[in-house]
Amino acid sequence: MRATSPCRHHRDRAGLDGKVDAAVRLSDALDLRVDPRPVAFARILLSFALGVTVLEASAVLGSIAAGKLQYPVFPALPGPTPFGVQVYLVVGLIAAVCLLVGLLTGAAAATGSVALAAALLWDQQTYSSHHLLATLLLAYLAFAEAGRRWGVGALRSPPGATVRWWPQALMMTQVTALYLFAALSKINPRFLSGHPLQEWMWIDWPLWMFQSLAFATVVTELFLAVALWIPRLRAFAVVAGVGLHAGIVIGLAEQTLVLTGFAAASMSTYWLFLSRPPLGNLFRSRPPAAQASSAAPADAAHTLD
Repeated sequence: MRATSPCRHHRDRAGLDGKVDAAVRLSDALDLRVDPRPVAFARILLSFALGVTVLEASAVLGSIAAGKLQYPVFPALPGPTPFGVQVYLVVGLIAAVCLLVGLLTGAAAATGSVALAAALLWDQQTYSSHHLLATLLLAYLAFAEAGRRWGVGALRSPPGATVRWWPQALMMTQVTALYLFAALSKINPRFLSGHPLQEWMWIDWPLWMFQSLAFATVVTELFLAVALWIPRLRAFAVVAGVGLHAGIVIGLAEQTLVLTGFAAASMSTYWLFLSRPPLGNLFRSRPPAAQASSAAPADAAHTLD
């Protein structure tokens, strides 16, 4: 029998220990529980975003049901009907109200996400980036136990109740990915020329100001995509994000309500960023003593802090 060298045995053992440590880290992250208030705030803003998006999609689907040309995603699916659009509107608004008051928040968020996804699949004309964003954020919110504070569900929550952190991590990642790709999509001669902003905004400015605003928009979105994750910069990023969305809502000439819903969906995660636990330990190897004691019961929040 061929003997195994001590060096190879040591490497294999080190690799196994690294995999075990990574698995423990992942388990700790999944078990981590945090203050329920930030995600309750996110729930309230997303209830508004859901209501606005449902109203917007219902208007589009209603016009299609009334005879407007269809652009189906799947031709085999039946097109919108007046009754079907009414059912969609009622279900979506009920889900939004339940989220607002904190009643059956998991089911309400899941229902809202499914309703928005159904609208996206019903006809291509319902698609927009804010529609897709709200769909995904609500899907993550369904697992976030967002009714533990500031709602009907909070009446049954014990004092000091906490909520899962991992759905919040998905929500934050989704929003920063949105900012990143929004910025990258704007890095083109057409947008940076300032002409699109000149057409969309009601303000009568010289072209060079719209060009400056176009560059500032790209820089701000790139900054948000990175700075929201950096503890020293995240407060500045939140201020920049609020300013960006306020400027969009106030400055653009049309779709004010829809843009307000988009702002609510995006900014729903800002408190999550401000309150998130330290992440450094998730990517740092545990010392042997910590590995040896990992089997002992411990609060995951203390482990990651």
